[in-house]
Amino acid sequence: MPMQEKQAQKLMQMHGFEGLAPDSVVYLRGNHVYLRSEAAIRMLAHLGGAYRLGLILLLVPQNLRDSVYNLIAKNRYAWFNQKNKCSI
Repeated sequence: MPMQEKQAQKLMQMHGFEGLAPDSVVYLRGNHVYLRSEAAIRMLAHLGGAYRLGLILLLVPQNLRDSVYNLIAKNRYAWFNQKNKCSI
């Protein structure tokens, strides 16, 4: 759910993450809250199958993973030819 929704804001407040940027990736599973690169890795692993192999990326230090995550997040529209607006 988008972080702008009231329910998401309540959850973030409960877990002490109310100051996050609205475009941050947050993954809440049970009582665990995962942010940025760890959230992306754990979401893929939750899909099962070959995606679970992505858990090996958790061996990479978090600051390095988050740096790569931030680089991709910053440039994803340019790299993957996505638009901020509908082309119609």
